Amino acid sequence: MGRGTSTARWPSYPAGGGRVRRGGYASRRDAVAARDAVLGRGDEQSTADAWTLARWLRYWLTTRTGIRPTTLRSYTEHVERHLIPTLGGSGWPS
Repeated sequence: MGRGTSTARWPSYPAGGGRVRRGGYASRRDAVAARDAVLGRGDEQSTADAWTLARWLRYWLTTRTGIRPTTLRSYTEHVERHLIPTLGGSGWPS
C-alpha cells in the first residue's frame, strides 16, 4: 500500500475462499464506500450497523489480555457502573 492511500477489507469470501482485499483508495471514506458497495449496503444499513459506545466498550474489555484478573474486573466495573450509564449507549458522533 502506497503512501496516502487506504485499503478496504471485508469478509466476502470468493469461490476459492479467503478474504477479499482491495487497495489504492484515495481516502478512508472512499475505501469504506467501496466496501459497502461490494457488500450491497447503502448508507442506511451502514448507519444501522454502527457500533454504540456501550458495544465498543464491552468489546474493548474482551481485548484486554496480559492483565491481572483483578484489573479486568475493575475495568469491567468502571465500564458497566460509570462509563455506560454516564455516557450512554448511543452511537458514535459522525
